[in-house]
Amino acid sequence: MSEIRASIISDAAGTGPIYLHKQSAAKGWVNFIGQGTIAFRGSVNVSSLTDNGTGRYTVDFSNAFGSADNYTFNFNFGTTANATVNSARAVSGNITAFSVGCEVGNFQAGATNGYNDVEYVTGLFHGDLA
Repeated sequence: MSEIRASIISDAAGTGPIYLHKQSAAKGWVNFIGQGTIAFRGSVNVSSLTDNGTGRYTVDFSNAFGSADNYTFNFNFGTTANATVNSARAVSGNITAFSVGCEVGNFQAGATNGYNDVEYVTGLFHGDLA
């Protein structure tokens, strides 16, 4: 059995982190504040965020995926106890190789609450980069 022990692993220049680019590795993630003025908490391969109105956001990638059809994503949320929210989802029609839209709100059948800004919005992106 082989074992590798290291305190720091960096890129070939010795100045940055190692990024995994094989199929099984996530190609990006984001964690941002979705209330008030939206802002990054942290991210990898996400260049910018756009607030498109209550509970609606766009996530732009630093490095595009091969096409809109060859990556997958998952959005989640965290909120205060008083918000009526049951899901976060991608916006149909706003999925491109360069960005994906996200909606957060109460989307159950018969729900009247609609979209809600939330304290935490997170996204995870897997697929082939261009």
